[in-house]
Amino acid sequence: MLEEIERRRELGYPPFRHLVTLVVSGPESEPALRVLRELKQRLAGAGAELLGPAPLLRLRGRHRAQLVAKTDAPRAFAVQAAQLLAAAAPAMRKAGLSAVVDVDPQSL
Repeated sequence: MLEEIERRRELGYPPFRHLVTLVVSGPESEPALRVLRELKQRLAGAGAELLGPAPLLRLRGRHRAQLVAKTDAPRAFAVQAAQLLAAAAPAMRKAGLSAVVDVDPQSL
């Protein structure tokens, strides 16, 4: 137990930092990954360590990809990510993509 706590501290995982996940899904895998790569570039200076993007297993026939942020300011990061996603919403809708931002997710 103490080893796990120390590992979490060193790696910046909860309870020492917060996680925010951004999941994009769509009919094809590459557009979802492309959106997350662009988001990662735009969020680079947002005070978070960004992991990914990485593909996830398909769910209900939709391809999914995920970007994970480790941050001390999860709400501020989520707001910034949501603003970027809102600006991209028309193009994402046209491509059949949807996105979810989850602060302190229960599972990855």
